[in-house]
Amino acid sequence: IRTFFEPDSETGDFLIGLDETESNHLLKVLRLNKGDLVEALDGQGGIYFTEIYNLDRKKTQLKILDQKFVPRE
Repeated sequence: IRTFFEPDSETGDFLIGLDETESNHLLKVLRLNKGDLVEALDGQGGIYFTEIYNLDRKKTQLKILDQKFVPRE
């Protein structure tokens, strides 16, 4: 499962914050739970392998487990 986030929305050393639209999609549409794995893309070549740390329909936090960068052409 993939989600997208703004690159400046990292909320801590190992956390990414998702906006209300993405948070609601994970919770209500995909019906994910705390601890589920999500691949988060920042639109700048960053791919973050994450785990749902805090799930809320207005603000979800993803814990970064690993990351890689794929250069854009």
